Amino acid sequence: MLAHAQNLVYTLTELMPTQYQKDNLEAMLALFLEAQGHPLPEHSQTKSPSAISRFLNINPRRLHQQGQQVYLFGLNFPVTV
Repeated sequence: MLAHAQNLVYTLTELMPTQYQKDNLEAMLALFLEAQGHPLPEHSQTKSPSAISRFLNINPRRLHQQGQQVYLFGLNFPVTV
């Protein structure tokens, strides 16, 4: 399971078109993966809350427009993000 999760994170990171977006994705994922009970953007150690907010508001739309597909956990069907 760990290998599948790592693969998903690497795949999602590679979908980001700029380093700025990759950094924001990594900061957001770090908040969830730390499991400290503080998943809100204002608890990020590396990015500002407004940067993470902009990332969350813009990127799903852009990825959807690009028609990017990700295969989750080795399943036989793609998930379009």
